[in-house]
Amino acid sequence: MYSSNNRPGGHGTNGTYEITPMRPTEHSPARLERWNAQEEPLPERTAIKAIHIYDFDNTLFKSPLPNAKIWHTSTLGHLMNKDYFKNGGWWHDSRILAATGKGLELEEPRNWEGWWNKQVVSLVELSMQQKDALTVLLTGRSVAGFIPLIKRMVASKKLKFDIIALKPEKGPDGENIKNTLYFKCMFMNDLLNTYIHADEVKVYEDREKHVRAFESFLKDYIRVNCRDGIPRIGLASDVIHIAEESTLLDPVTEVREALKMVEDHNQIVAAGAARLAINKTVSYTGYLLAPATTARLLSTLNIPGLARNHKDIRLNGTGILISPRPVDNRILINAGPLGTTIDFQVTGWGHFENKVWAACVQPVDANYKVFSGGFFVTPVLRMSVSDPLKVMDGHRPLIILAIRRDGKPSDAQKIIAWQPVPAGNFVIRTMIAEMGYLRVDEEAYHPEVEKPSIHQPRRGNFQGRHNSYNQFNSNRGRGGRGRGRGYGPNSTARRGGANPEHRQEARTIDRNSGYSAYERHQQGTRPVEPQDMQFLSEMYE
Repeated sequence: MYSSNNRPGGHGTNGTYEITPMRPTEHSPARLERWNAQEEPLPERTAIKAIHIYDFDNTLFKSPLPNAKIWHTSTLGHLMNKDYFKNGGWWHDSRILAATGKGLELEEPRNWEGWWNKQVVSLVELSMQQKDALTVLLTGRSVAGFIPLIKRMVASKKLKFDIIALKPEKGPDGENIKNTLYFKCMFMNDLLNTYIHADEVKVYEDREKHVRAFESFLKDYIRVNCRDGIPRIGLASDVIHIAEESTLLDPVTEVREALKMVEDHNQIVAAGAARLAINKTVSYTGYLLAPATTARLLSTLNIPGLARNHKDIRLNGTGILISPRPVDNRILINAGPLGTTIDFQVTGWGHFENKVWAACVQPVDANYKVFSGGFFVTPVLRMSVSDPLKVMDGHRPLIILAIRRDGKPSDAQKIIAWQPVPAGNFVIRTMIAEMGYLRVDEEAYHPEVEKPSIHQPRRGNFQGRHNSYNQFNSNRGRGGRGRGRGYGPNSTARRGGANPEHRQEARTIDRNSGYSAYERHQQGTRPVEPQDMQFLSEMYE
């Protein structure tokens, strides 16, 4: 991967970093300090026999990643793409890292307890105790914005590094820094050329791609720096792959920080350039369960055959469907406004041909009429233990617990044999809310300027929908209205409908999402609102 000739270091013909041979007169600890964010002078080169290099993100520290339950798949990539945002995005915004846990002001006094990889921390402490070892923290975080924060973080944990090296825009001699891997190899080349008496170098890294690259780099470095065929003073190299330990931010904090990133981007872009906005695409509306409630429900029922690792069965239990789209005020006036909490009693469970499993529920308030699957459900009549529920109009309020790959959610209404709850009837709390995902769009959508459709939208009946493997929607390339038809976020296909004219109707394709602004509006795409923050706070805590 890396050139093994003796040309000066820099960009090679294949775009990688080319190794420079050892020239002790051209390298010294004083020159190496140009990379260092620490103020203390570096040890003399003769004092160092071992070099230990530690990566920061997801190796030493459990850095937060974007939450895949909140963001659309394409937006996950946008958030972490430094070229998508003018201000650099997720890994280049120090506010994201500072928001870890309870935030900088609360976490610093408690040393970010629980956010460190304990095993790697122990290794750093051993390196600190080894007098002839040079301890290095090497991170692709940028010099601009991250030096004070990272120094405060490691100081709070009482970790002492001889060198803390962050990625600059330019190298010490004005070299172009292509990417994190290029920067780290350039730094290690200077480091090894300086401490020529070290006979051991260890690198701790979480990214498998970087592990392989460092192994290749060090092997090549030893081959370049030979003396009469003998490798560089018996230098032994070892790249240790650390299992990634990532975490998530508080959901409300994450969205707020993302909104700040978008705002900063929009302030930087030139007039007339594409601005960004965070919108929410609503997949369905329902009586939704918090994740902890879902876990309690599945654990209590303990249904045989629903193994969590079964490749053909996907567990669900996310809620009771109201509508596979955003609902209008006429429904909310009767069912309750968004954010309303409704308690349900779980009265039984059953399955249809071992393809779909469901729990039958009824509201604790006997006077409350449940709106489920496009219908208001009539009062439930208790019949017997073997047939605990019977509904007058044939529509029961159900929680889909699991679906086999060849199953359909609508088949849950065909269940006729219901089993009693093992622990007796128990109550679960739900919230009327819209489930969906957030996405970063290049332009804010203004529905008043869109041309209205000449076709009536198709009725989104739950029983007639072609749902994916999940109960209502999948966030991985499918989900939302119309997205089970073979086109997703990166597709250029036209939308197909029940009307042949509609299938032939061409729409302008959005470069970001594969949909025109009109189609995003038809799906329920709208700007993020305060009620969305309330939902994130209560349902993803």
